[in-house]
Amino acid sequence: MSKRVAFFVCKGSEDTEVVTPIDILRRSQAIVDIISVENIPTVALSQGTEIVVNLKLADADLSKYNAFIIPGGDITAFENGTAKKVQDFFVANFNRSDLLFASICAGPHVLYTWGLLAGRKVTAYPGVQKGAFDKEYTGQQVTVDKNLITGNGPGAAFEFGRAISAALFSKEAADGVLSSMQVK
Repeated sequence: MSKRVAFFVCKGSEDTEVVTPIDILRRSQAIVDIISVENIPTVALSQGTEIVVNLKLADADLSKYNAFIIPGGDITAFENGTAKKVQDFFVANFNRSDLLFASICAGPHVLYTWGLLAGRKVTAYPGVQKGAFDKEYTGQQVTVDKNLITGNGPGAAFEFGRAISAALFSKEAADGVLSSMQVK
């Protein structure tokens, strides 16, 4: 059974945190849709990479996906109401064990502002948690807590992608994909 992944991007999303997990998930045979929360067809990432999106948020039916990913970088569009459709979906479905939610770097702060991290173990870019979710912060490169996977920054992109692939498929399948990519 194929797994469908909604990968949300906006202007300023971190390049490595977008491209690397998407590559790993597609090599794992997931169907990944890159969705622009700003409803634009091409998104300029933080380091200048231009991504052509598959869907604009207005056209996305979020009920069709098994996993939902928010990268780090500039998260303004997620916290200023631009991604209200994503926020509403996350809030309504975050505790469903059949769905997977993932976020990396500054992205977990979005989940915090949406009120979703209480009692959940999480990692993020060092300092992002200060005064926000200190109690839940692990400081690890990648943290898995039930249906939530978080990563701490661009350097964790491969392990973050591996964790998502393992959760959607299997640890063996994820390890096989990364091994074929020469990732130890």
